[in-house]
Amino acid sequence: MSSPRGVVCLDCDGVILDMLASWESIAADKFGPITLHEPAEWDMQKRYGMDKKQVGKVWDELDWSRFDPFPGAPEAVHRIVDSGYDLAIVSGIPEEKRKDRETNLKKVLGFVPYLVLTGSGKADKIPVLQNLGAYAYVDDLWDHIERAEGAGIPILGYVAPPDRQHYRYAVPDLKTFVSNFLGEKPSDPVT
Repeated sequence: MSSPRGVVCLDCDGVILDMLASWESIAADKFGPITLHEPAEWDMQKRYGMDKKQVGKVWDELDWSRFDPFPGAPEAVHRIVDSGYDLAIVSGIPEEKRKDRETNLKKVLGFVPYLVLTGSGKADKIPVLQNLGAYAYVDDLWDHIERAEGAGIPILGYVAPPDRQHYRYAVPDLKTFVSNFLGEKPSDPVT
């Protein structure tokens, strides 16, 4: 990472890629309609009120190479890079999923950014962010944002669910974060 502008670090699932849509589709196919119990929870048993065995079956079938991007996310990633920032993806998945993640990013973005896998969604990303010299960091887990704030990462973005849009650093999506980060005015509404 050598850009004088700095390094922008992004989480992947929930920021660039919509892992939940794939997860929910598999769960619904296997077990019928699912109900969202706790939208901000990433423990799938709590999130959907499913038992451990059901959750395990869904994880076993999940294809990590085939997640769709969130609307505007690929363009937002390219705008970060085109603006002269280095980009690193810091993703909480196991190393054995690297090839799948690279395949998915190549398909969605057209390139594979610098990629660090931390092993699990609960892993502490702060040592990685500090090692990379993160200037900005975007994640969809509030705990990760709070830790990054405590570690002094200068610019933060929290891709928050609708019920948490009042949280500090909250943005609805990566596209909005990038527009704010690059100092752009929101476009005027079409009338």
